[in-house]
Amino acid sequence: MLNLANTLTIARIVLIAPLIGLMLHSSLWAMWAALGLYIVIAATDWLDGFVARRFNQMSEFGRFLDPIADKILVAAMFVALAANGVLTGWWLALPIIILTREFLISGLREFMGPKNVTWRSVF
Repeated sequence: MLNLANTLTIARIVLIAPLIGLMLHSSLWAMWAALGLYIVIAATDWLDGFVARRFNQMSEFGRFLDPIADKILVAAMFVALAANGVLTGWWLALPIIILTREFLISGLREFMGPKNVTWRSVF
């Protein structure tokens, strides 16, 4: 279960906390460090998929965890941007719409996946 691809995904989740900490710090060096760390996180997102496919390290755990890591990153970034005052007023509607869509799609996949439900049986 724990292979290089899954380790990269777990590392991506672990790196979200320092990224948000850097984003909430108001100094210029922290902003640049946050950008650098975000690039590293984005690279691990690409790299874990590449490693999984290239070295046949695909697993159910990886299929489960990779989209969750992406959603955690997006949600944390939205919260940090709102906390910094970058997203204010009506601009806050955009992350709310995006996160609502993510939760609805995830719930729909959870509902339809194991039961082999079709759209016709839902409506």
